[in-house]
Amino acid sequence: MRATLLWTSLAAGISVGCVDAKDTGEDSDGSGGSDDPVRSIDAGACPEGGLDGSGRLPLTTALVESGVFQMGNNDDPDSAPAHEVTLEAGVQMSITEITQGQWTDLGFANPSQHNTCTQCPVEQVTWHEAAAFAEALSAQDGLGSCYTCSGAGADTECIAPDNPYECSGWRLPTEAEWEAAASADDTAWAGSDDFAMVAWTVEAVGQPCPVGTLQPTADGFYDLSGNVSEWVHDGYAAYSGDDATNPVGTESATRVVRGGSMFQVAGEAVVTAREGKDMQDYVPWRGFRLVKPAE
Repeated sequence: MRATLLWTSLAAGISVGCVDAKDTGEDSDGSGGSDDPVRSIDAGACPEGGLDGSGRLPLTTALVESGVFQMGNNDDPDSAPAHEVTLEAGVQMSITEITQGQWTDLGFANPSQHNTCTQCPVEQVTWHEAAAFAEALSAQDGLGSCYTCSGAGADTECIAPDNPYECSGWRLPTEAEWEAAASADDTAWAGSDDFAMVAWTVEAVGQPCPVGTLQPTADGFYDLSGNVSEWVHDGYAAYSGDDATNPVGTESATRVVRGGSMFQVAGEAVVTAREGKDMQDYVPWRGFRLVKPAE
């Protein structure tokens, strides 16, 4: 049974507390640490509706181009050192986080805590559940398989391929593909140096908002910074600092999470920020988006 996290409204704002039966209490380096503090915020309201078509399949995608870019940030220990990355092939990435409507379109039960918003991102999903959704969508679209999955709901388990770049179907983006998309505009947050233009963070709201209600990147991606944070394919490890071609993190039960969320401050939603979380972890401020090979 999926654990429920508690969100308590106060007269002056919103305090956010959490208890998760599967929370490992890990720091971003996977070493373990103290729980996140309860945060009090002045919560605004999400806009109504969302990007047209975002509540249903099929997914709308945009191109993440192949090429060379600088990945990482020397000013952040978790994101250092900066290094050169080459992506040999482009991918089509969903322009929004996977929504609750898209999730249920494939017959999955909606696990989201904030579950009355078809165009809001699906949340409270494990890494395995995100991979299983990719598998189901590949099967529906007649594409090749990438993951081997069994079980259902929070008990889902998926085995990742050795080389995700060889997958012919839908999958989670690699960390490098995700950062290539988020950093393409050379801005602090994905699409702007003003986080309020592009990112739902703790300064603005206390719950996930409908996708696509803020400014997109120049390539057409929404909510790469803020709203819900996003699982990516890779296992979490410190960067080696070496230049890399088609990099993928070492296989691990601790997976990379990118993008920051409406539960985090804006500084935790910059395009280079990264965390490591247990792949069985699920919280109401984390979701995902998908990629497939470029056409």
